[in-house]
Amino acid sequence: MANESHEELEQRTHRELKRLPGVLAPATLVHRVMLAVHEQAHQPWWKRSWSGWPTPLRLLFLLGATTVACTCVFAFMYVGRDVSLASVTKEVTDQLGFVRPIWDVAAALAGALVWVVRTASPLLVWSVILTLGALYATSVGLGTLCCRVALNKV
Repeated sequence: MANESHEELEQRTHRELKRLPGVLAPATLVHRVMLAVHEQAHQPWWKRSWSGWPTPLRLLFLLGATTVACTCVFAFMYVGRDVSLASVTKEVTDQLGFVRPIWDVAAALAGALVWVVRTASPLLVWSVILTLGALYATSVGLGTLCCRVALNKV
């Protein structure tokens, strides 16, 4: 057997495997497979892959993701510069005049946030950040627990 070539070994293995009897599938296999296919086909849209989402939700997601990406690119353009919030506001409103009311509210809130951060002590700022992080982690944990209880996976 050590002197057999690769092709002879393959042919011998093929002959031996053909001589083996066929293995029957369990009687419940077809039922289980059909049940799994049915469950997969009737999943809610949020459990499916992105291509299985309804078209309006996919478009809304794309719009939101594009907005976030454009905002991040625009923000990174000004990271190294010494610019004021007023100059950024003016440039954005010049380019996107149709969203001026929304931008005015966001700019006012951002200005108030900047003022609070500048006037507050670093200890207060870090305390707020840590508190918000702890609240976020708690919310994720409780949400996960509620989902597991609702789906009977606890």
